Amino acid sequence: IGVDAQAALRFHRTRNIRPHLFFSATTNKILYGLFGARDFVEHSCAGMNQHVHVIADGVRRDLPPETEGIILLNINSFAGGVRMWEGGDGHGNSSMQDGMVDVVVVFGALHLGQLNWGVDKPVRICQARDVKVIVEKGFPMHVDGEPWEQPACTIDIKLRNKALMLRRTADASGMTVKKMADTLEWARKHEIISNDQREMIMNEAYRRAESDRSSGSQPHSRSASLG
Repeated sequence: IGVDAQAALRFHRTRNIRPHLFFSATTNKILYGLFGARDFVEHSCAGMNQHVHVIADGVRRDLPPETEGIILLNINSFAGGVRMWEGGDGHGNSSMQDGMVDVVVVFGALHLGQLNWGVDKPVRICQARDVKVIVEKGFPMHVDGEPWEQPACTIDIKLRNKALMLRRTADASGMTVKKMADTLEWARKHEIISNDQREMIMNEAYRRAESDRSSGSQPHSRSASLG
């Protein structure tokens, strides 16, 4: 919600009006950057904290006055692979298995650029299972790059269901999880454990494997959090 969606919306509208300008991936990236740079001057989403309110698991979370964008994620990847959440300072790690939504904010187009360059980090607000966003005036929004202009509304975000996903398991921890999955499947077929028990154990195994990978990665030099 906000500044990143504004750039995506301008890109989308311009492409619909003048498709001949968008003839290569390189040109598209340059134009997208120009749309973002425009908001660096205009600050079209300034004052967002006065018109957008976040309720996380029933608790209202204050947004910094510099907020120009709110990003809600269920995977720790944004804009082509930027890590948006780091555990620590009272915050848990980001995981695809825990049913939690990671809520972060950015302070404008320049801040977004710094995130992509790896020289700064978003401001962590909270993690929650049930997030309600109350929008009191129109703001641009996008979901996975599909933008639109959203009038005042209330958005409820929570886990609906789960699906099994394939992933590479070439590393040692991945192979360990794979062997565990095979063993649990054997136990399920022989009615030693139930389907629900198998899923609970696998979710915990994936969570621990992800936590090990995160703790082994190099942290950024700067960190910020709120709440």
